[in-house]
Amino acid sequence: MKKVIVIIFILSIGSSISAQPKVHAFLFCNTFDPVIGKGVRGNFFSMSSRIYEVSRAEGYKYQDHYLINNDYSFINVDSVLKAAKIDTSDIVFLYFSTHGGMRVSDTGNFPRLVIPDSLIPAYTIHRRMLAKHPRSLITIIEACSGFIKTNSQEDFILRQGVTNETLVSPATDSVSLQQLFSAPCNIIVTAGERGKDTYTTSGGSFFTNSFLQAWTYFVSLPPEKRYLITWGNILLQARQNTFQVTSNSKKHPPYAPVWETSCDIDNRIVPQSLRDSAVPRVTDITFDIHTKSAWWRFSTPHTTVLRILYDTTKYHVDSVTYYLHETFKEPIVTVPNRGDNFFRYKLGVWGTFPAKARIFFTKGYYLDLYQ
Repeated sequence: MKKVIVIIFILSIGSSISAQPKVHAFLFCNTFDPVIGKGVRGNFFSMSSRIYEVSRAEGYKYQDHYLINNDYSFINVDSVLKAAKIDTSDIVFLYFSTHGGMRVSDTGNFPRLVIPDSLIPAYTIHRRMLAKHPRSLITIIEACSGFIKTNSQEDFILRQGVTNETLVSPATDSVSLQQLFSAPCNIIVTAGERGKDTYTTSGGSFFTNSFLQAWTYFVSLPPEKRYLITWGNILLQARQNTFQVTSNSKKHPPYAPVWETSCDIDNRIVPQSLRDSAVPRVTDITFDIHTKSAWWRFSTPHTTVLRILYDTTKYHVDSVTYYLHETFKEPIVTVPNRGDNFFRYKLGVWGTFPAKARIFFTKGYYLDLYQ
């Protein structure tokens, strides 16, 4: 009789351990690549820390499945996917940061992923993980048919604020994250539209940074605005962020992420009218730069005026921070609201250069525009 009791007790302990929910982080990153490796490493660290926050907020066990450097290969990816034990209560993040591309004959919006010695459709891997029936599956594809290098000035303004999250509370808001994962959801999102290349710098890839920036922004909202925390709003804001930052390039077309879901995030998004009033749109606001020849011949040859044009009855702006050329004595300048609503900033310049304006609204939101 004693033996039976002991056996039942042991089985009970084993059952409780196996049933503990987990957050799985499948991070397959081509960090060893000589062209994109440095940016991919930035992606890896950003994503792994964010997913770990989810496990802490949910009280789930964190289970990492990392493949980077020389370990990133088709054999290893295939082996990790086969060996993964996923329960129906688990949350799974599947993230690829690598080269990718699409054939003309390919259908759908998702690229093939370059995994050494193979070219595998991203959607196939997503479906393979979906077949394990996790509670939620978030598949994020940072890949394209090639990458481009930005010049030093483009890299300077693009990285300012893109990966910087000090503008919001650095503490993880467990309640907000729990709300985000309160309902089962399956999503696959890729960096750019069909047939478009995507960009990266040493600070990470633009879509990944934009996605994490949008995530941080929404889960950091105060309690009275938590109704805005949905995957749909995060993805829409990530689309806007990505389009803004990539619109800076003069040589390559901008891009925006596309996604597909098998859950009801579109129905859970707040009404368009509420979202528009909360999150400013690029089409509503203009970052204007006007340059003319300087009248004083011994000064800098050109005078440039930066200003922001927007509907003052719709939006209320506290200040604007301009990110100028990195060679200026003050490359980052903040202009407060002086009452004229244009936030003008005048300076002498020797030539043209890309610039960024970060617009801070009284409701606590900010918006980045590029020229």
